[in-house]
Amino acid sequence: MHAGRPEILERINRSAILQLIREQPGISRVELGRRLGLSPATVTRLVGQLIEEGLVIERERAPSSEDRRFSGRRPRSLYLNHEAYHLIGIDLGGTYLVGAVANLNGEIRVEIRRPSRPNGRPEEALGQLFEAIEALLEQARAGGYAVRGIGIGAPGVTDPTAGRVIWAPAFQWRDLPLREEIERRFHLPTFVENDVNLAAFGERWFGIGRGAQSLVCVFIGTGIGAGLILNGELYRGSHYAAGEIGYVIPERSLLHQTYETFGCLEILAAGPAIARRAMERAGEFPESVLRPFIEAGRLEATDVFRAAEAGDPLAAQVAEEAMDYLAIMLASVIAVVDPEMIVLGGGVARAGPYLVNGLRRRLERVVPAMPEIHLSALGDRAGVLGAVAYAIFELEGLMQVRRALR
Repeated sequence: MHAGRPEILERINRSAILQLIREQPGISRVELGRRLGLSPATVTRLVGQLIEEGLVIERERAPSSEDRRFSGRRPRSLYLNHEAYHLIGIDLGGTYLVGAVANLNGEIRVEIRRPSRPNGRPEEALGQLFEAIEALLEQARAGGYAVRGIGIGAPGVTDPTAGRVIWAPAFQWRDLPLREEIERRFHLPTFVENDVNLAAFGERWFGIGRGAQSLVCVFIGTGIGAGLILNGELYRGSHYAAGEIGYVIPERSLLHQTYETFGCLEILAAGPAIARRAMERAGEFPESVLRPFIEAGRLEATDVFRAAEAGDPLAAQVAEEAMDYLAIMLASVIAVVDPEMIVLGGGVARAGPYLVNGLRRRLERVVPAMPEIHLSALGDRAGVLGAVAYAIFELEGLMQVRRALR
């Protein structure tokens, strides 16, 4: 027997049922069928599977007028069993690794944070990832949490079907079979995706983008990337490079050049670029409040935005220029995708309302339709929670294929 279209459809229906039960605790089978356009027999069969597997709990409730039209058993409410199992989520940022053990509701039970690029050596970054997973598994065992899978967000172009990192400039990883490496070492199903794709997944599943059918999650940190949710689904592109907006060329003079590590926009407007530009121009502004940070060698983009908001001339010049570049990129994204919502995250987004309002002012008169622009509700946990949510979906799909092959 092979998994064909009926099995794929069943997987989609199971995921849709799980998502609706999670979003609307206490929903009935009747309402599930009505909302999803499924027959009573299909709902009964799939809900029965989910209850048998411990993913869903049902409880009796008082019948509604709609329920009374259906004879037979008393109506029951359905709830997601958030403690059915736990997952490990890893967000491999260009500067920090954030890892967590979380339940099916995204409630974090264990969390670790550590630098992700010791000496910039590819093999050391991989070794540190292994150490982080081992630490999370040890703490999960100590807490009595059963871990069933691992989701990993990598900063670069990834092939999620093969679990392979095609190119991650922050780690100098090329064509790395990351899923294979981790599954061989830890014997747990592992799912690998682009880190910003997973941040978008996390915002839609657990954060400010709940219910949005079309959103773009833009993360600005060591690099610049976007995750696209279109018509409710993650969009990756034909080469898995959709959302690599760090490669946008914001002006004509920057064409006909080669960008081998970070993209053109990242060189101009990512966090390190903002800090570097302020340091390069510091000599022109001897009274700048940024000088102590620069002299101590610890200036960051958030310091620049904070000083700009307070009126520092050097900081304002650099911050306004960076927002110009970012607005050019966002205007292009809006014109092509027409999203309901843009969610801003990453280290630079800690600039908060100053950044959001600056981008809104630049965009509202130049785009055909203005989307909502919000800061990430999950902050630096968007990626790790997105990795958890993605692992839930993919693990359920894996279980469905195995069931079809029995």
